[in-house]
Amino acid sequence: MIKSEIINLRAEIDQIDETIAKLLSKRVDCAVKIGALKDKLRNSAENNRISAYDPVREKAIIERLKKNVPDIPLNGIEIIFRQIISLCRNSAHKSTICVFGEISEFNYKQHFGCFSQYVICSNFSSFAAELNKNEFNIGVVIGDIESTNIQKIEKNNFKLIDTLANEGKAIRVYAQNL
Repeated sequence: MIKSEIINLRAEIDQIDETIAKLLSKRVDCAVKIGALKDKLRNSAENNRISAYDPVREKAIIERLKKNVPDIPLNGIEIIFRQIISLCRNSAHKSTICVFGEISEFNYKQHFGCFSQYVICSNFSSFAAELNKNEFNIGVVIGDIESTNIQKIEKNNFKLIDTLANEGKAIRVYAQNL
């Protein structure tokens, strides 16, 4: 009796998994289409300050889902949807993220997702040199930096688009047009 109930529940889980996978594929397709539209917008005279990474939108998605599905334990909605968003963002435009600072203070892969590529810099000079290569579209600075260093980041067409707080440490996220 119990074994047959387990078999039935596993069959139901298999059906749910199929539905989730199909919906995920549909979400990726929508994200790729949005990425193409953002490319057109960036190339038009209308607006050239648009990035694939939209922290305001990502936060709104996660907060809305956490509110609508509050019974998912262990902060599961945020963890899962950060990865889903990362998959979708990277399907539309590969995110390359350069990280500088006290990396032990911030789980950047959990925040930006495991589908992005990362380069970790041990000092600001190497961070600035990497940004100068124009191979990165997101720069993450963990901890405080001098205003002259902020100017160096902004000189490379990076703009501050998000500030996070993590255990008292400032985390600044800069993005460049893709």
